[in-house]
Amino acid sequence: MSEKYPDFGSRVREILRAKGITIEKFSEAVGVTENFMAKILSGYAPSFHNFIKIVDALGVSADFLLQDYITATSDEAINANPKDAIMAKMFSSLTEPQKDEVLHLVNFLNNEKD
Repeated sequence: MSEKYPDFGSRVREILRAKGITIEKFSEAVGVTENFMAKILSGYAPSFHNFIKIVDALGVSADFLLQDYITATSDEAINANPKDAIMAKMFSSLTEPQKDEVLHLVNFLNNEKD
């Protein structure tokens, strides 16, 4: 770990906060010490192996975590925030009737803004 990527560490922290995951539990899920995870969260680049474990443990896409550093990514990932990624993941696991209900609620809330 030599190069620093502060936005990567910040993005991981945001997701952990949004999901209510402690650094202790996250470190355990990734298979590293809390001290090592603290370095990653402060912006030090993890190894590719650890990066994959981090992506899996967070349940987000790799391009979402790297969007500040790469240019070849989808528009959705560029404009997403951690809550968007979490909602998309949760939405995809719903049944079709549940998805219809969520979409109905979102449409209602969007119309309420006007």
